[in-house]
Amino acid sequence: MPKISRIKDNIITIKGKENYKLNERYKLAERTYGVVLSARDESAELLLMGDPSNVKIDDEVHKLKEIPKIEVYEHYFGKIITPFGDMVHPADAKEPAKSKLLGSEYRYHPSPSILERRGLTEPLETGLIAIDTMIPIGRGQRELIIGDRSTGKTSIALSAIINQKNKNMKSIYIAIGQKRNSVIQVYNTLEEHGALDSTIIMYANLDSTSQQYLAPTIGMAMAEAIAYQGEDVLVVIDDLTKHANVYREIMLSVGKSPGREAYPTDMFYQHSMLLERSGRFNDKYNGGSITTLPIVETVEGDIASLIVSNVVSITDGQIFTSPEMFNKGLYPAINVQLSVSRTGSAVQSDLMRKMSTGFKSEHAALSELKKFLDMSIDISDDMIKKAKKWGAINNLLVQHGYNGYTKEQMYILIELYKMNKLNDIKNSIHFSNAFKSVCKLDKAAEALIARIVKNDFDKELIREQIATIFGPLADIASGERSELYSESEFERLRGVKHG
Repeated sequence: MPKISRIKDNIITIKGKENYKLNERYKLAERTYGVVLSARDESAELLLMGDPSNVKIDDEVHKLKEIPKIEVYEHYFGKIITPFGDMVHPADAKEPAKSKLLGSEYRYHPSPSILERRGLTEPLETGLIAIDTMIPIGRGQRELIIGDRSTGKTSIALSAIINQKNKNMKSIYIAIGQKRNSVIQVYNTLEEHGALDSTIIMYANLDSTSQQYLAPTIGMAMAEAIAYQGEDVLVVIDDLTKHANVYREIMLSVGKSPGREAYPTDMFYQHSMLLERSGRFNDKYNGGSITTLPIVETVEGDIASLIVSNVVSITDGQIFTSPEMFNKGLYPAINVQLSVSRTGSAVQSDLMRKMSTGFKSEHAALSELKKFLDMSIDISDDMIKKAKKWGAINNLLVQHGYNGYTKEQMYILIELYKMNKLNDIKNSIHFSNAFKSVCKLDKAAEALIARIVKNDFDKELIREQIATIFGPLADIASGERSELYSESEFERLRGVKHG
């Protein structure tokens, strides 16, 4: 029977002749376990899970006959839990005596083969114009969110989660090594915007090496348990940089050879094995999907470091956040030219595909023009007009807070942009709030949106109606007028309402 021979830094060394296997679990004491990290003929190193005060040198350990599955219960949703299922927040949360088991899956599960997957054709709409029009994400995709610290990466991921409410999508947010207050802030944000009840927040404590190491694979196993029931799941891993650092510490402690930047030589394998579990699956798996948004932090924009380059090569695209844009207050601070989605328009709806055709190339052209304008002294009238177009596209893309748009609202805004109605907006935040209010409260706007939803309309007629209903709003935001409707325009709107 193997016995404990060494205890150091959450690493338990056991000795004794045994057929050791990677990721097997051993019971060390009551409610204290170890996971095999590395092994030789007559010894193995285990990662401690539980209270280290429960284990002592020369204690016997027992291999668990069966590898337990990760279980997902109904009461996990709307709560902050540890990777082991213990409640963290709210403080008065109590695990119910009986809660419905939604599914269970092994922590390491062979990902479905190519023949067991379907193509990515359905959109995962984030509500952010910059992403949904130019960097579209499909259900089942792996899209990396990457950028320097404090550039709004988590906000982009939370916007995606919030925009899934009422869309038959479950979400799992995995917080690795963050401060407790930060995770509670995420909880409050999701609660405020009505997305908490469909979200599991997994908190891997900064003080627990085992929780930080195991959290991504446990979270993905939970996603599989739900997705294989035929549901769609969105997983946010915040972030893989912290996970890689913890994994490096653990592996160096057990004597694994360091490679580039002192990370273990199997670092790429660990993350690829994790992220390849995403996908859109066929009827064998009941047609469910797992969409994953891993987050990676760069240092001073270095996109050539090991973890960054690894995860970029594993995923189906990346969203880069820009410190310069963030510092200017241009939220979300997405560098559109460096960002890419490898699924492209295949995952966009027909309406979204129509409105976004050529939009990214126009953004790129205006970006290059802006660089020239910044250097130029003598600017022609034509250049001034184009400079206003650059301001207009920023007014279109800037979205503060978690103010997501529907695709119909995006269509209207892009049409207003094409009409040059957004060129002189003085306060994009006030305009955005007023725009959403009109969409929600104005009967003519409601009727217009209903026509766009059907995606069967005369484009010129719709443009005319957009100009009639929303043009005055843009003019007010530009300071060109003081009232929303004149008497004649109001009479015309009455016709639009019933036309």
